[in-house]
Amino acid sequence: MRDLAVAAHESAHVVVGIALGLRLRKVVVKVESEGEWISGGWCWFTNGGSSLAHAIMYGAGVVWERAHGRESPLDYRYMLEELKVYMPNDSSIKQNVETRTCLRLAGLLLRNHGKAHRQVTKALTERDLTDKDIRAIARGEKVTEE
Repeated sequence: MRDLAVAAHESAHVVVGIALGLRLRKVVVKVESEGEWISGGWCWFTNGGSSLAHAIMYGAGVVWERAHGRESPLDYRYMLEELKVYMPNDSSIKQNVETRTCLRLAGLLLRNHGKAHRQVTKALTERDLTDKDIRAIARGEKVTEE
């Protein structure tokens, strides 16, 4: 059985990213290390789309973990990196209103898409997902192995 907490965390990224128009390539629930960080899973979105949308998508991981009494420093770092692309001349990104706004928007999107979050989380407990799988879930179809 896959880790439910990791599936729910990654599902938060998927639901918020797609709501913002980002294109998912793949979401995986698998423990991997990235430098000094250990991650229980990851999402891969295409590079297209606004860096602000990517920042809010990373903020979804931060919001999800905070709602469950945990932190997500890697997602927070990625969120700040995307905001620096969006606002390259702002040196106070860590404390500015845009950072707080990203987190608020991510939280609102998660609340508004709770049903989708539950559906994607359930599917992720069974297998890794692609954009094709997410579209099937959105149509109410069962995700099947190819």
